[in-house]
Amino acid sequence: MDPLKILGLSVGCSIEDAKASFRALSIMYHPDKNGADASADNFLEISKAYKAIQENPALLDPLNSSNGYSKDGSSIYARVLVQYEDLFYSRVKTVKIKRMNHCMDCSGTGSTDKVFHQCDLCSGEGIIKGSILPMMGKGSKCPECVGSGINVPEDLICEKCDGSSLVQETKEERIKLNTGFIKNQSVIFKYSGNFGPWRGNNGGLYVKLIMETSEDIQLIDKKLHIKAPISPAMHILGGKIKVDIFGKKYTCHVKPYTKNTEITAAGNKVCVTFDLEWPKVTEETSDLYKKLLKIESNQ
Repeated sequence: MDPLKILGLSVGCSIEDAKASFRALSIMYHPDKNGADASADNFLEISKAYKAIQENPALLDPLNSSNGYSKDGSSIYARVLVQYEDLFYSRVKTVKIKRMNHCMDCSGTGSTDKVFHQCDLCSGEGIIKGSILPMMGKGSKCPECVGSGINVPEDLICEKCDGSSLVQETKEERIKLNTGFIKNQSVIFKYSGNFGPWRGNNGGLYVKLIMETSEDIQLIDKKLHIKAPISPAMHILGGKIKVDIFGKKYTCHVKPYTKNTEITAAGNKVCVTFDLEWPKVTEETSDLYKKLLKIESNQ
């Protein structure tokens, strides 16, 4: 039984095409609607053909089944520069890539009739088997189809893809950033890479996040770590300071003799490390330091 022939289908059609053909033929040959003697037999035949396709959709497109000659596409690797400010404000980064996709004009067949044309020279195997080890499948690449197993007749070659079944397109993906990302992390889009020829599956897209380098800001354990200058007096006595985080001021409480603290800014936990900064010595501060030194000497 040839399900495609019975349902009037061609290689490479979709399951929707098979369903539509089955419905049309069912109405034509249904015994209740057609009194002809052959109707019952024809209806049974098309029912069996459609059931066979439902159980094994690869019958519609044998060249795209696991035993066919479609090839999986390659993965694409991209890099995106990320600023700490992007993570802090949970910005969206758009990644734009060039990838190969199935040609829509020929439905990924390379042929204007949208049918896969198997190479006659190699019988669609892509290789010319040698006489010594034919059982092992060894041989040389078929010169007619260059190993693809497909050979589109010259008068049917699709102009858009030049018979390759693939065309280049621009693809965009969006990445929502946050401080949960780690340094040089890769974001994976499983099905956004290049499609393979002859309706092959596509590979993945791997986007590596390249973090900016900064001496004052670091990303550690999914938290931003920044440095804030404080005076010796603030270090000893404690108090409040204003911390500049990407152009906005946030209040930070400084406890006496502490080296760091944690604040919440724009919904993010930020670790603030205090950087002791000695003020410029003036005549007034010099007198104060002399008095402090005298007090420490008398203790």
